Amino acid sequence: MTAPVLLSRKAALPAEIAAEIERLGASEAYVLGDFRALSGNVYNVLVDSLGSGNVHRIGGVNRYETANLVAAE
Repeated sequence: MTAPVLLSRKAALPAEIAAEIERLGASEAYVLGDFRALSGNVYNVLVDSLGSGNVHRIGGVNRYETANLVAAE
């Protein structure tokens, strides 16, 4: 899979990132990190935009487990 990596603030999805997602015509998103890394607010904004079945969170108990989960995906 090839996809751009877009970085967000922890508590809120920046307007520039939301605009870029729209500009790219994204239909699916992967949120990397648990709720301590990216809040539920960021996740919910993406769900509102793309639909709940199109937003996937991959997050472990720490960054190392998250990296392993991403690699396995």
